[in-house]
Amino acid sequence: MRIVGSGPCESALRKQAADAGLRNVEFLGPVWGEEMDAVLQGARVVVAPSMWYENWPYVIVQAFAAGKPVVGADRGGIPEMLGDGARGILYPADEPAMLAAAVQRIWADTALWERMGRAGRDFIAAELGGANFMRSLIGAYEEVLGSRSAGDGAMGALEGRTLL
Repeated sequence: MRIVGSGPCESALRKQAADAGLRNVEFLGPVWGEEMDAVLQGARVVVAPSMWYENWPYVIVQAFAAGKPVVGADRGGIPEMLGDGARGILYPADEPAMLAAAVQRIWADTALWERMGRAGRDFIAAELGGANFMRSLIGAYEEVLGSRSAGDGAMGALEGRTLL
């Protein structure tokens, strides 16, 4: 098991792993860019054990983009992102035994994790891919700015352009 990130519980988790003699737990600390891509490619499942009410956890976006299913806590926007079990398994945030059962379920069922991984990749492609994302983002800006009635507005001006 590889644990990415850091936080207030890190030292307690390290101690628990050491006290239990777990040699298969690796604490990587914060990881970004190509190093994170490599970690995700080597993963079978990504766990998002958030106790906070995050709306759109980036780690889930990264997992889906890498074609990995997610086991996520039932907080914030995570249930919506997991799509009623299509892209991962939801568990009650305060139930560690259910977290363990969800990870074991995905780990043991190759067809399940492959199907969920594909569904996650498809979800991200549909939500954040190319023109769909730009159209949605620009539409939101135009609506907020009150220029929605201006037809295609900014989207027409951006057709065929690459934005970085």
